[in-house]
Amino acid sequence: MRAVMLKARLVLAVSVCLIALAFLVPVAANAQVTVKHIKVTITPATGSAGSTAVYCDTGTTCTGGIQVWNLGTGVTLAGGQTLVLTQTGLLAGIGGNFDTSDRVRTTAPTTDDCAAAPHSCAVQIDLDTGSGLVTVYGPNNAGIALTNFNADTGGNHIEYAPYGAALVTAANYTLKTGYADTAHGCVGTCVPSPFSDATVFKGAAVAPLGNCTTNCYDAGVILITGITVPQGCTFTQGYWKNHGLNSPGNQENEWPVNHLVLGTVNYTQLQLQSILDAPVKGNGLISLAHQLIAAKLNIASGANGSSIASTITAADALIGSLVVPPVGSGSLSPSSVSTLVDALTDFNEGVTGPGHCAE
Repeated sequence: MRAVMLKARLVLAVSVCLIALAFLVPVAANAQVTVKHIKVTITPATGSAGSTAVYCDTGTTCTGGIQVWNLGTGVTLAGGQTLVLTQTGLLAGIGGNFDTSDRVRTTAPTTDDCAAAPHSCAVQIDLDTGSGLVTVYGPNNAGIALTNFNADTGGNHIEYAPYGAALVTAANYTLKTGYADTAHGCVGTCVPSPFSDATVFKGAAVAPLGNCTTNCYDAGVILITGITVPQGCTFTQGYWKNHGLNSPGNQENEWPVNHLVLGTVNYTQLQLQSILDAPVKGNGLISLAHQLIAAKLNIASGANGSSIASTITAADALIGSLVVPPVGSGSLSPSSVSTLVDALTDFNEGVTGPGHCAE
């Protein structure tokens, strides 16, 4: 009997240890990153002259630019999955619709090579992964694959480039660039890998193009790769207020981004900090902004936001173009925001969602 009891206690102790270890193992989030919108802007580099070309998805307004990719409601990538964005069509008499090294556009000048100074180019990439379009790269004067490293000499100059080092490394994705060129006499490998074999490929061959008569590409390529990350926890709006710019007690700035979109307005971190510091004083817009900022920062830091996504969308829709005080003078009644504020507060405080972080 004693032997049986000892064995039972041993089994129980082992089981408890295993359960405890299970709680220590991070739980992977199902949806790692969702690419909702993207905009790529090629401008003259500092000290150079030339035109500006803008490329974006069909759901983004890029005045004077080209809408290249249909991302639908967003492309979701789990860890290790890839999204490739490149040309999707041919602009008659001009070239592929994502010929970034030539700054291809639909208005004159329709092409403008990214070459050595004073004709070199700078690149800016804006990405929306759930918090509105945010600049994730640039503007950077350093030549990258999209601009043929500012070495386009025209003619039959081969522009193929494999993916380089990551230009952006976020908690849940990386972003790299390359160049696909089968239009200028390239033999052998002429497109970066992965390409059409990516998990999601937003591109299409065209013809004819340059010296190419079939399956032609002359285009920049963007590769976004999902990263498997643990399902994060959440902090309160008070935590983010005290761990941003000008934090009391010299607390470290722990914000994962330096811009956020509230409604349709893009705010800098300094402006967001001023909003968090602002007293509510009966203005529902301020109280909603406090919790919305915290929720978006939590998600940007790796917390799984699937349980609060619809609430964030509703909050942004309600705010619209209103500018939150003290940056602006927008206002909402407390009653109109109370349901949204309560839901966001519950998420930030760990009542719902992945749970609250130990502060």
